[in-house]
Amino acid sequence: MDEGNNILMRKFKPSDIDGIIKLVNIVFNRNFTKEWWKWKYELNPNGFFGEEGDIWVAEADNKIVGYYAIMPETIKFYSKVITVAQSVDTAVHPDYRRRGIFTSLANKVYADAKNRYDFIYGFPSEMAYKGFIKLGWKDFKIESFNKVLNYDNVLSMKFKNKMVKWFFGLGIKILIKIMQTYKRIYKKDKIRHVCEIKEINMFPIEINNFYNKISKDYEFILERTYKYLNWRFSKIIGDYQIFIARSIENKEIIGYIVLHKRENILNIVDLVTLQGEDNTMIDLIKIAIKIGNEGGVDLIRCVFPRRNEQSDLLLKLGFFSPDEILKFLKIYSIRYILYNLTNKEIIPDIKNWYYTLADTDSV
Repeated sequence: MDEGNNILMRKFKPSDIDGIIKLVNIVFNRNFTKEWWKWKYELNPNGFFGEEGDIWVAEADNKIVGYYAIMPETIKFYSKVITVAQSVDTAVHPDYRRRGIFTSLANKVYADAKNRYDFIYGFPSEMAYKGFIKLGWKDFKIESFNKVLNYDNVLSMKFKNKMVKWFFGLGIKILIKIMQTYKRIYKKDKIRHVCEIKEINMFPIEINNFYNKISKDYEFILERTYKYLNWRFSKIIGDYQIFIARSIENKEIIGYIVLHKRENILNIVDLVTLQGEDNTMIDLIKIAIKIGNEGGVDLIRCVFPRRNEQSDLLLKLGFFSPDEILKFLKIYSIRYILYNLTNKEIIPDIKNWYYTLADTDSV
């Protein structure tokens, strides 16, 4: 009990679900439901440990006024497969802020989590980012890539002056041309592997074989198995479009892309191909561009490791990395943060992590 503020900090109980849903809908102005809760926590293939301490709540005036949750994720960590935790949901009621609720809940969660995980990672919102850094989280910059389909609409979100919009639009177009020219000069296309691409509703069980192949190419990668992918991209919580690429020759899976449209933005949530399948990746990205153009989308967005050779293909297709521009305009860009729960030096370098928006829990 926080005596000064008369706020009770305690572990989650199933009877708290309605109060938590009410709280997050107030904080995030969304329409979360019990169905969302059940999908995210109870149906999570990596397990549900809420009653053991992975979820804590703050209670005051007979209602839930604060909430912090982490959930287990399975990753390939060098040569091992380990379970770590992702920081997924934090919320404090607007009427109860500046009372240390977030910090108190976080410390309770971390103390319990030490018994099960080596580290916690997350992709915080702009509102939560500074709070995490104050708690000692390590901060990493990740690369985002955007393709603008409607410059006027995108720039209007920040600028009203026509001359300023024209100036920034021209600058972005010049930057894209420079990057495309650089790639034509220095990057040679690899031999084309003919594939067929089809839209599917669910991932087939053979996606496990595909994941086993791609996981060998990365030191750190979130497990992308049949159970995980069909849970992560469930129609229950989002209208995802999934396209899978197969080799014409042997019908084996060689890549896939997952898309999700929210308002005027088309997110490439996940994009994975076998190493060397550059043309397959190009074909998958072109599907996203086609859907974006036909659907009246203003912007296509994704995050992708810049160190990876395949990220060059995004630049080749007219995407650009807007991070420096966002920094100049004082616009928050997605961040990766990590909290070590042990005394060991186990912090993975983001440069060696294969990540996409699928690694977050917000898209």
